[in-house]
Amino acid sequence: MKSLILSIFSSTAILVAVAAVFSGCMDSYESEDVVDRGVIRHPTAESIPDADQVAHVISEAGPVDQGAKPLIDRLSRSAEVLVVGVLEGEVHEMFGQIEDLAADTEGNFYVLDDRNYVVRVFDSSGEFVRHHGAPGEGPGEFRAPSALEIDGTNRLLVADRIRRITAFSRENANVGTTLALQDSPLDLCLSASRMYIHATGSERGGIVHALDTTGAYLDSFGSGYQFGGAMAREDLSRGSLTCSQRTDDVVFTFRYVPLMRGYSSQGEIKWTSSLSDFNPMRITEDASTHMLTYSGNEGVSDVMHHLTVIDGTDYVLVQVLRRTPESIQERKEYAQILTYVVHLETGAGGYVGNELPPVYAVVAGRLYAAVNWPYPQVLVYELPPEIRPGV
Repeated sequence: MKSLILSIFSSTAILVAVAAVFSGCMDSYESEDVVDRGVIRHPTAESIPDADQVAHVISEAGPVDQGAKPLIDRLSRSAEVLVVGVLEGEVHEMFGQIEDLAADTEGNFYVLDDRNYVVRVFDSSGEFVRHHGAPGEGPGEFRAPSALEIDGTNRLLVADRIRRITAFSRENANVGTTLALQDSPLDLCLSASRMYIHATGSERGGIVHALDTTGAYLDSFGSGYQFGGAMAREDLSRGSLTCSQRTDDVVFTFRYVPLMRGYSSQGEIKWTSSLSDFNPMRITEDASTHMLTYSGNEGVSDVMHHLTVIDGTDYVLVQVLRRTPESIQERKEYAQILTYVVHLETGAGGYVGNELPPVYAVVAGRLYAAVNWPYPQVLVYELPPEIRPGV
């Protein structure tokens, strides 16, 4: 899923154009959605709630959730301790494109390379340990890997867009067990007792789908983007998903809309929060051809990058990837990463800063980040010790 976000910015003028012409009946549109002679602009004003319609509006200027302040301080003082990835060198050190990262409590980290169709495992010092997977559609192989997670038994779970999850054990690294799915997973997360995938266009409705630990379908929930034609509704419903193994809560955010929703394990909405500093990408839809064109908003545009639960806390790390005319011209991934924290139970939070790279996992006091420009690297940061009152 993350590489899809980065590919949006591959051009300097019009970043991405996606076309879909549907035969047969045309989608219907509400008159207020159609502007400028049949061109629909997304995200629509109606898709971004006003401040009085959400639990919290989080911004750089504050206010900051009181409980988040010590964590924000620690995050802002985290320091880089390890880098893995080279432009030229050993095969296991050269990544094609880093799609996702995961880590276990022992400090091992798992790097999903979706261009080489492999997961590489490194120990806490950055030494290569083993790999999982290979190109293909057979057992233990990947065709379009999108996300990975480590479960409570240290199984490695890799979501693949060809409607399956592959599970690997430490003892048998090269033989994967296939869990067949009914939907194409764009993201994956694990709670204490369930797996959740994010998938759009499901016949069962919803954009979050609950599974048991064997991959069997349980339930669907979460409403997607509700405006425009079928292509717009599906594409703008895509986003990022994370789960808490402490509370069983699920948090989802849209890619193009600065909206976050907290759900219970049963799919009930607990809160909705938004980010006020977000500069939506301009997405236009031709009402007759259904073509979507993606471009910057006056040279500056944001997309929601990733969500991850901060291990040992009740907070989620939320990041926004910002592009500017200069970064686009230089073909960089981003100009800035804006980092926030949001409480799992309430949706309150605060702004951390713009110094952290794109983070994919926070486990046992370490942040695991990745960049793909100018070449793919894993960056490991360490959090300073927590300061406890009276200590």
